[in-house]
Amino acid sequence: MDNRIFYSEILNSLNMRKILYPLFYFMFFSFLFSGCRKEEQKEIETYPVFGTCEPVTAKGGISQSIPDSSITFMTSGGGKVLIDQKRHIISISHKDYPKLQIQFWGIIEIENRRMNSAYHESLNSKRIKHKNTAHRTIVFPDGAKFTMLADSAFAPLKAATFYDGNECHHINLICNKLEYSSSNSSFAKQIDDTEPDGETATFEFTETGLLFVNIYTEEIAGEVNENRVLLGELFRDNPKHVNDYYDESTPPKDKVLTDIIRSQDVAELEAQGMILYDGTNPPIINGRIKLSPYRFDYAKPSLDIAIGKILNDVSVDVSDQVAGKQDIKVSFADNFLKDESISSQIIIGSGNNFTLCIKTNEMKNVEGLLVFKNYAYLISGTTDGATIKNVKLARVGLKESIPNADSPSVEGNIEIYSDSDGKSEWTNL
Repeated sequence: MDNRIFYSEILNSLNMRKILYPLFYFMFFSFLFSGCRKEEQKEIETYPVFGTCEPVTAKGGISQSIPDSSITFMTSGGGKVLIDQKRHIISISHKDYPKLQIQFWGIIEIENRRMNSAYHESLNSKRIKHKNTAHRTIVFPDGAKFTMLADSAFAPLKAATFYDGNECHHINLICNKLEYSSSNSSFAKQIDDTEPDGETATFEFTETGLLFVNIYTEEIAGEVNENRVLLGELFRDNPKHVNDYYDESTPPKDKVLTDIIRSQDVAELEAQGMILYDGTNPPIINGRIKLSPYRFDYAKPSLDIAIGKILNDVSVDVSDQVAGKQDIKVSFADNFLKDESISSQIIIGSGNNFTLCIKTNEMKNVEGLLVFKNYAYLISGTTDGATIKNVKLARVGLKESIPNADSPSVEGNIEIYSDSDGKSEWTNL
């Protein structure tokens, strides 16, 4: 072989290596560092923050319809949850039992906005029970889980979370925004472990139909109390029939204004400008409320006081109020009601609006005769920062517990007073 040709081939080979080797190493290290960058990105993923009302893009089995104000979640095994914010109903169904419909409903109005408390629970349109804990969870046959969150059993739902394996979604129901959505979340288990399930149920397919059953309660995260309670049953050969197995003979009774005064007295108070609130989710108002200047506005029958006259200030102290409870403790300062003893006191309302309802007994010695009179004092207002605005106080005469023919009845007598500047001092005790 010609030596020149031989050396030429060697040189060409060396030149190709000079070109190929750097290219190979460049591609190798680019791939290596790309993998490192992905690992770094995975490591800096942060735990989601809820309550921001910042919307995210729906992923995985969840979808959102803005025009219908609804959210739908499909589990991997055929379960379906529909949150209908317009009708304030949450419906659960399953492809393997087309006639199934579990619904949660119950409207609470807060600041003129209607919201779902999910307090009532129905199986195929038959009401089965009421909610017993702040949180309520449904576990699907495929293991997917849906948790509804509230501050109490009576309070409006504030959020809902879906779990299906590593898929996780969180909805802020106050502003109706999907705040977290992942089809493969590294935080699914962590979120689930820190969020108590509350009263938890499932539904089970049987040879004859379906069972709706509570399986455990978890009011504190990690503290599970297993307790199987049969709630209801469906039958495939008789789809319209529902067996109700839940004993709700003594459900907690929400206290309302007409438990205390007559409906005609409520109508008279409202006709005279007294705003009365209802609901079981009032603001926490523990502290002293001072009505100053305290003004006389109305009386039936009339009193010997000029309408609009400013009277001595009145202060009311409220204590022992707990979220989700209507019972409170009330006392009056400034010598108000010094001749009357309080027999019962509750608070009703929702959002920032409240009405205190206080029943009193008055005992007087009139010309040697003991005379008993019963009254209801109603105090309504709206919390506004460090003050309470638009406070009005009414006194309504009740039916005598011990009638006395020599003393006229006060039932239906009404007096209305107000804090005339529209703002009342509100201080902690």
